Amino acid sequence: METESSKSAQPYILPKKEEPKEFELDIDVVDPHNGYPITQIDCSPKMKYVATLSEFDKSVVLWSIDSKSQSLQYENTKLIINIDVGPETSTTFTVSDNGFVAMKLRSSNPYNFGIYNLRTKTTEKSPLHFPYLHKNISHLSFINNGNLVTISTNEHKACILYPKEKDNRVKWIFKSMIELKNISASDKIFITPKGKLIFLKKETYEITIWNLEPLSIEAQILLDWNLNFECVGLSDDEELLGISASSELHVTYLYIFSTTTGMNLSKCTYRESVMIDGIHFIASDFGERILITSHVHDSLERVKMDLNVHIFHNENLNFDYGLMDPYTLMNPVSADKLFRRLKSKIKTPYIIKSDRIIYANDGQLFIEKLVKQSVKDDWINYLRNDLNDYNKISTPPGKKDILIFLKNIGSKKYIQGAETYEGYLTKWTLGCKDVTFTLEVSEEKSEVSRENKRETVHKKKQLKANMYVRKCKVLKNDDLVMVTEKCVILWTFNPLKGISVHYIWGVGKDISDEYWGKIFNDPSLPERFLPQSDFDGIIKEANIKSDKDITNLYYLLLDNYIKEKFFLARFGKILMQRFLSLNEKCFYEVHVHKLRDLINDIQNGKWATLEKPYVPPPLFLEFIYTEDESEISQIKKRLEDLTNDESEISQIKKRLEDLTNDESEIRQIKKRVDDLTSNNSEIKKRLEDLTNDESEIRQIKKRVDDLTSDNSEISQIKKGLEDLANLFVDFKDFKNEVISKLNELKPS
Repeated sequence: METESSKSAQPYILPKKEEPKEFELDIDVVDPHNGYPITQIDCSPKMKYVATLSEFDKSVVLWSIDSKSQSLQYENTKLIINIDVGPETSTTFTVSDNGFVAMKLRSSNPYNFGIYNLRTKTTEKSPLHFPYLHKNISHLSFINNGNLVTISTNEHKACILYPKEKDNRVKWIFKSMIELKNISASDKIFITPKGKLIFLKKETYEITIWNLEPLSIEAQILLDWNLNFECVGLSDDEELLGISASSELHVTYLYIFSTTTGMNLSKCTYRESVMIDGIHFIASDFGERILITSHVHDSLERVKMDLNVHIFHNENLNFDYGLMDPYTLMNPVSADKLFRRLKSKIKTPYIIKSDRIIYANDGQLFIEKLVKQSVKDDWINYLRNDLNDYNKISTPPGKKDILIFLKNIGSKKYIQGAETYEGYLTKWTLGCKDVTFTLEVSEEKSEVSRENKRETVHKKKQLKANMYVRKCKVLKNDDLVMVTEKCVILWTFNPLKGISVHYIWGVGKDISDEYWGKIFNDPSLPERFLPQSDFDGIIKEANIKSDKDITNLYYLLLDNYIKEKFFLARFGKILMQRFLSLNEKCFYEVHVHKLRDLINDIQNGKWATLEKPYVPPPLFLEFIYTEDESEISQIKKRLEDLTNDESEISQIKKRLEDLTNDESEIRQIKKRVDDLTSNNSEIKKRLEDLTNDESEIRQIKKRVDDLTSDNSEISQIKKGLEDLANLFVDFKDFKNEVISKLNELKPS
């Protein structure tokens, strides 16, 4: 997927050349576009081919990428007179990893797009077996598996084509069609290399992420109202989504979302005159940063964007480059040094993908590594020393690094005494005495003093717990992995929140167990995420009480997961299921109700829209309406306690005696009973309506849930039982009839 960020369009003075006819094209390998500027660049999903387009002479050039030398090799040129150029060109020009180029054509006889094989000298147009005739295709993109995805916003359809080779000729065969409801031509749509569709709906300010393979919605995101989408960027693993948008006051906002949970991870506000041109994720595997290219704009430029005016690129445009941690978007750092090492000045159009940049300048096409190998090997030191970037590396440590560390533990001896573990910005100090350990962390960061000199500032946090420690290691992102007698713990440090337990794995499991290889080598787990914590073991251990100055690490992790929005969105449903399954009273009463409160806050809009994680409707139902047998057993036990409590029974007896001695109360009871018996038909009808109305039954279930979670409600139940006992004295027949009706209402 090439986003609008890498294809921003600005004014350009058209060279004074006549448009050539098809037979006049003379190919020059040094300048295959014959002096005309390159107006579009696209790269294949796996970085095997690059295609360039000049909208002035309608020429398309295919280049192959030499992975060893990281250079571009000219392959072929094709002149396509009827290619359709305009505002949609960036979404209708695409190249595959097999050297096929697809583009929109000024034709509907029978299709308004064509697929060309530019690996062959004949550059022939491939035959299409496509039942979707005479329709206006608005989006084209090849994906990782070689298929072509087409979208028509006018017809609300997405189609998938696949290549089939026969007699040395490739045909493109129709595979499937998907109905896309509620989309319009004003919506912005992006097709990702992994086969996902990202819809940015202008009318509802909603972002929807579709996965084409299982045909399911992965996330839905709501943005603030009255924002215009301008730029989109996606990480290489497609786990992080960057969005820039502007308000009616022309203030620019940058958001980072998780495509897995849909939650907003961070937000940044730019000054009014700044327009974001590109959102790029670099160094994702070893110290992720988001690279933002931007420029100062005039008011007319945004008006043209809003009107979808097709304009060419401005060669005199000066870009600003900034680096930030995508998880915080704080303390931007200049990235000019990254671009000073390039062979030529960056001009639009350009592409940044997999830490490489492809750009054109003076008719030449360049490909260079933005993060060079020498830098890649020591990226974090480069950030600190060369780019003056002292922000935290929030990217989770690699699963392989942790697994290798666990396999090489060796000694089973426990640490006694003090040890230190130094990271890039933090120093962890571990002090062990018998079974108790103390963990202290100090952060070193540079701040600018009044004399404009950089000074070192230390911030210390301390934590104490009971557990034998075998070995520790500080990771590349400054987190600390700790192997103990009972489990493996991953610690992290935040200056505002102190020391936190991020993950606890393998409670009660030996370090040589096969368990570790299974969880860290799970192919279904995205590379960006670590395995989920061992919740069953954690919940059981969290019930153990400890001294005041000793921290229960298991309880600390659960409390952290429920307070942190990211962990709530990622693990909230799993935690609820484990609480209910294990029937742990302590956490059922404490943590489950915290979860419910947070979910209700989401439902009632108490969280800011931009911070609200996407929680599917079934999750709300599961949190609010539970039919777990453990709750039913708790209700039964409570009723038994009421009937077995002699003090309560004696109070009921005394109340009965008082009633029998008070004639006025007896007369009131008789009158009430007469009213009830005279309205017997109404009672029956009401009971029938209740049993036939599912919504009422759900309300009853919810009411039962609320009763079991509220002690004040339980006291009301007591009082109600007393009143019932008083009311039905000397009227046994009527009492039995009412009880019979109540029994009919019990859930099956």
